[in-house]
Amino acid sequence: MSMSIHTNAVQMTALRSLGMAAEFTKSVESRLASGKTISTAYDDGASYATSLRIDTNVKAINAVNERLNATKDSIYRTTEAVSVMSGLTAEVRRTLTKLADTSLVGQERTNYEVRYKRYAGEILDHYNAIMKDGTSLVSDGDYYNSIYTAPHKVVANVEGRQTAIGDYDTTGGSLTLPGFTDPNATAGARNKEDLAQSWAKVFLNTGDTPVTNSQGVPSELQTIPVPDAARAAAMIDDSGSSAYKLSQFEDSLSRVMNGLFKDLRSVDNFINYNTDIAAASEGGLGSIIDADMTKESARFQAYKVKQEMARQGLAITQNSNRVVLGMLV
Repeated sequence: MSMSIHTNAVQMTALRSLGMAAEFTKSVESRLASGKTISTAYDDGASYATSLRIDTNVKAINAVNERLNATKDSIYRTTEAVSVMSGLTAEVRRTLTKLADTSLVGQERTNYEVRYKRYAGEILDHYNAIMKDGTSLVSDGDYYNSIYTAPHKVVANVEGRQTAIGDYDTTGGSLTLPGFTDPNATAGARNKEDLAQSWAKVFLNTGDTPVTNSQGVPSELQTIPVPDAARAAAMIDDSGSSAYKLSQFEDSLSRVMNGLFKDLRSVDNFINYNTDIAAASEGGLGSIIDADMTKESARFQAYKVKQEMARQGLAITQNSNRVVLGMLV
């Protein structure tokens, strides 16, 4: 008669101990490899589902911040360009002061006239430098990233689900940033300026429109008239009624700069807020699934020892069986 684990209680117990030790060792090995106490739904279904939801939210927040940083870059580059345009406008004012002097004649006046046209043209060059697809934050049109138009789309649905970061579009099409007003509306705090139109009002003759192409408003295509002494004096007379007052363009630059800095701060605040939320969420996620590597390492060693002892115990019972069977032969 042959013997098996079904008729040998000692061998059955040893085999069960070996199986349990192997299972525990595999579980701890998985936690050590992943660094997580819960790496699959098999470990803890409820906690695993919760961790997945938190992880999805963190990914959504990071995706939003990625688009916000792209938006921030666009605003920052526009701000830098407008700052340069403002500096060039100051040079234009200095040059006009010289041209307003009726005693400035001959080659000396010609030199200042060339300087005036060069500065006026450079302003347009910087305007064109921040154009994308024919529009920019300081042009009459919807910007490439569509951050100033309603609804203010920042990122589409992340991983097929809507994640609420502040206010969001109820149609589920995009996340929304509150606090931005539509620049194309007649009312609102943003009041977007079209600097090309404002530039043309000051630097071109009345009735002339800027010449445009796919690159924007190239300075070399514009007919910039050289002001005589009377027109130059009227251009720098801020209290006057001239249609060519330089202060009109300076005021436009000021409004643009104020709006851009406000928007830059708003975007920064959203990025910082989202970063804090993501950090807090990751902290909560860590408390749920992060493994204590020291404890897990100790458990792993203990289970390995237990597994080895169970293997030796099983071997002993098998040897005992062979001895008994040998005696019966």
